[in-house]
Amino acid sequence: MQAALYESCVFCRVISAIRFQIEMTQKLRIAICQFPVACNIAGNAKFIRRFMKKAVETEAHLVHFPETALSGYGRLDFAPSSTDNWQELEEQTKEIVNLAGKLGLWVVLGSCRKVANREKPANCIHVISDKGQIVGTYDKQQLTPAETDWYTPGNGFVVVTINGMKCGFLICYEACFPDLFEAYRKKGVQLIFHSCHNVSGKPKPLFEELTLAQIRIRAADNQMWISGSNSSARYSFSTVCIARPDGSVRCSRRHTNGILLHDFPDTELGWTYDNRKKTAS
Repeated sequence: MQAALYESCVFCRVISAIRFQIEMTQKLRIAICQFPVACNIAGNAKFIRRFMKKAVETEAHLVHFPETALSGYGRLDFAPSSTDNWQELEEQTKEIVNLAGKLGLWVVLGSCRKVANREKPANCIHVISDKGQIVGTYDKQQLTPAETDWYTPGNGFVVVTINGMKCGFLICYEACFPDLFEAYRKKGVQLIFHSCHNVSGKPKPLFEELTLAQIRIRAADNQMWISGSNSSARYSFSTVCIARPDGSVRCSRRHTNGILLHDFPDTELGWTYDNRKKTAS
């Protein structure tokens, strides 16, 4: 009985690994970026353009930036009442979009945007194609209590297929909501870009452990990859990382500027499990 059970488990593991390999046939190299996001839009844009060019040098197809990487985070970094701020944000966004087209690079860009008939902006991710077009914008749906004073919550998901891979997008605090990841899984998403601004004035070791544990569990439970990008400003609670369907996580160092590369297809997975509910035929 034990031998049969063991063989069954091994068989399931092999079939699961094969399933992931078969689903991914096109190549996709992502460059996950971290830099110290600040209140200076022009300074943030300079970092972004520099890392876009560096990503191309590494032959990446896509570069992933942190939450509000361009605009800066919250009211301390970005005053929505300032006309000059919005004008500069629009100009820098256009420059980044144009550069993406020139470089032939996909860009997952954290920023903020005006919302029609709302006083507060949305905390958003712009998905910029390698043709130099914004092909989707995801607005953060789940806000922290403090963020409700700064931002308008979003109300929908964004799915974009990049090099044959279905991609979804979430922002920071939303890692605390398993249903968001499950919703993406039901849409057939294989890779989620999770952009963060997990930064504080002092170290919080327990929070560091929590953020890593959440990403690991969300990836394993939903059999997907999660690309995590965070500001490298002190003190950051998490680094750029890639979490895989088998629960393994590869991270870079905190408080340093740089990129972490990951290639798809990713065929060297360990043990995975399928917890999807079986429907009656």
